[in-house]
Amino acid sequence: DAADDCAAAIAAGLDICAIILADPTSPLATADCDGGGIDNATECANGGDPTDATDECTAAIASGADICALILADPTIALATLDCDGGGIDNATECANGGDPADATDECTAAIASGADICALILADPTIALATLDCDGGGIDNATECANGGDPADAADDCAAAIAAGLDICAIILADPTSPLATADCDGGGIDNATECANGGDPADATDECTAAIASGADICALIAADPTIALATLDCDGGGIDNATECANGGDPADDADECTAAIASGADICALILADPTIKLATLDCDLGGISNEEECAVGMDPTDIEDDIAALPVEFSDFKVIQDGNVIKLTWSTISEVNNDEFIVLRSEDGRNFIEIAKVKGAGTTNITMHYSANDINPVCGEAYYKIQQVDFNGQWNETNIISIEFDCGDKMIRTYPNPVLDVLSVEINSDTIEEGQITVYDIRGALLSQKLINLNKGRNVIDLDFSNFENNLYLIKIDLKNNTTLHKVMKTD
Repeated sequence: DAADDCAAAIAAGLDICAIILADPTSPLATADCDGGGIDNATECANGGDPTDATDECTAAIASGADICALILADPTIALATLDCDGGGIDNATECANGGDPADATDECTAAIASGADICALILADPTIALATLDCDGGGIDNATECANGGDPADAADDCAAAIAAGLDICAIILADPTSPLATADCDGGGIDNATECANGGDPADATDECTAAIASGADICALIAADPTIALATLDCDGGGIDNATECANGGDPADDADECTAAIASGADICALILADPTIKLATLDCDLGGISNEEECAVGMDPTDIEDDIAALPVEFSDFKVIQDGNVIKLTWSTISEVNNDEFIVLRSEDGRNFIEIAKVKGAGTTNITMHYSANDINPVCGEAYYKIQQVDFNGQWNETNIISIEFDCGDKMIRTYPNPVLDVLSVEINSDTIEEGQITVYDIRGALLSQKLINLNKGRNVIDLDFSNFENNLYLIKIDLKNNTTLHKVMKTD
């Protein structure tokens, strides 16, 4: 019985390949002693061992055997359970799903068609070709998806895997612009990854979506209309104060802050609340009711930035050319008005710290006029050093508004006073060159105006130096007030370590 010759040859430890080489017509040549699916002669001719079914793939591929045909003829052969291409899917499964068991590049097709658990296969053997393949075509290899909780058969979760793995999405796209990640929007902001990368954005961070959108000239409104859930809808690309979705819904351009008022009014937005939440938005400096007063100024005094009527009431006087100069021993203030409505008077105010003002003069107003009027007033007892001035206009009904603040350094002449070093570390020196013997006082205030110390001084004629201890003061800005017989000066000093 020739059928059991293989068993006898193997049991006897015979060299089957040598027998076949000596006699190619031997029945052993066509037998398949290891039951792998490839006859002994073919195995021997291709360097295989006809008694070992585990090397069947080598002989099958080398001889160009049709593995699927062999399995179809006999599904019990070892070739059926082997994985000849090392892809991770056995030959029988590949054949059953139209794959080539000698080509690992088509492993994904068989894996998905057969419902194989790709992550389990990779976990069992991380070296299989399936680990480096991208079965869902999402741009992230299967192993990375599996390691980060993704499904290698679903491209929709490739972004999540890429972000979880800390991958450089831009580098992936740069290396392969055709990668599916290029057209994906990993941060859900509304701009695809490739566009974000090309414009310096981070495709994993939706907060920078505006930069890429504007730089690429994207139609933000069209993107929001297509998908109202994208981050671009809630962002404010022009920084005007109104979110993109609201601007788009009201005919605005979310990349142009000049039209913010239109969208704000049309949508019924609370402009003052928006400015209070973020004083830097463009809406703060715009004048939505075109009344001549900025929105932030209206909000600050309880006016309605969408109602021009209260602007008219708030502008009884239109100031121009407010100037402050030193004129000998006095400070001279001049100002003009382009128009006046119901104007009673002007009050001239002075401050030594820029916050606390005192009245130094009053000037009668012109009532109501459209003629340009010119006014002036003098501070006949100015303080030495820096002082601050502003003009307050008062209506007959008691309403008022003010000019901007102007500061000026008044030169007191004979008495030269200086403080040093500035910044000061431990000891501040106050140098006073006096033209007479006199008494005075030095007072130190913090930046909020709180009294910290006072020191009485006796000056001799000529140069005097008084030291002040700053060692226990915190690092901050301080005001030094020097009161002498005929003048008072203020000096700002910075304490630092």
